[in-house]
Amino acid sequence: MICIANTVGAYNSNTLWLQAYTGIGRVVRVGPNRVSINTNTALRDVYGPRANVQKARFYTVFSYFFKVPMIVTTISRKEHAFKKRILSQALTNTAIDAMEEPLLSSTRRFCQHLLDEKPSAGWNDARNITDWAAYVTSDIMGKITFNCNWNMMENKANRHMIAIISQGVAGLNLVSIEQVYIDLRN
Repeated sequence: MICIANTVGAYNSNTLWLQAYTGIGRVVRVGPNRVSINTNTALRDVYGPRANVQKARFYTVFSYFFKVPMIVTTISRKEHAFKKRILSQALTNTAIDAMEEPLLSSTRRFCQHLLDEKPSAGWNDARNITDWAAYVTSDIMGKITFNCNWNMMENKANRHMIAIISQGVAGLNLVSIEQVYIDLRN
């Protein structure tokens, strides 16, 4: 493995990653205790039950904010395996099939909103697809996770929450970087 440094310049990050994988190979070290793997089996290789890998302390950052242990943030293999067994009971084929209709319903509404307006002079008004993708994703997650449609596509009242969630995730990433820096100093 070879370390790739973050650089600022004419290249965007996608170009840097492509160059790294093309020139170096499928495994690139991106920092202390951090690698990026470009294979279709990387997820299983890193997180599978027989993987010889320890999750980074980065995952502990989320516990300070959410105060609830989650399968994604569990570092202990034994605890993770227990949670995975419990979760697998909830995610049966029947349960996943039941999610299809809410997902399709929201996707149909999303497409309808993109086609809604009558074209004036041959073109529809411009729409920010990033915003609309966030609205449909929020509606789907609300329905599937909490059985509550947040109705972001139809109602502007809660749309400000998307920016707040995005800022929260950015804050968690910043805290995790701080944690890595502290680990390096100690």
